[in-house]
Amino acid sequence: MRIVEAEDIAEILSPYCDLIETAGWERRDRESMLQALGRSLAVIAVYEDSRLVGAARLIGDGIYNLVLYDMVVHPDFRRQGVGTALLNYCSQYAERLGVPRLECICEAENSSFYQNANWKLTAAFYKELGTR
Repeated sequence: MRIVEAEDIAEILSPYCDLIETAGWERRDRESMLQALGRSLAVIAVYEDSRLVGAARLIGDGIYNLVLYDMVVHPDFRRQGVGTALLNYCSQYAERLGVPRLECICEAENSSFYQNANWKLTAAFYKELGTR
């Protein structure tokens, strides 16, 4: 598991987008995803040999708040500790920054994963503004 450095963002773009699609998520426009990765405070990647099997982005101000976003694990590697390791790594990263709160955005059907990891459930709202 490693932080993807800024100069390596373009290198991870294709594998990250492929991983998102393999996981059954909506397809992402690669140019927009490249911008999103580049604007993230941190991109974390998990590899099995040279294959990307998990990833996550941290977004936010890095002072008061970080948000875990786009955490995804390849279906073949689920229930093997990859998601838990990503969650722990992101939490430790936030702690090293001194950020008092790490939040996440996930689909409702994945909320039990976070609750089982002792995350607190809060209310969140969103408004659809269109798609890329």
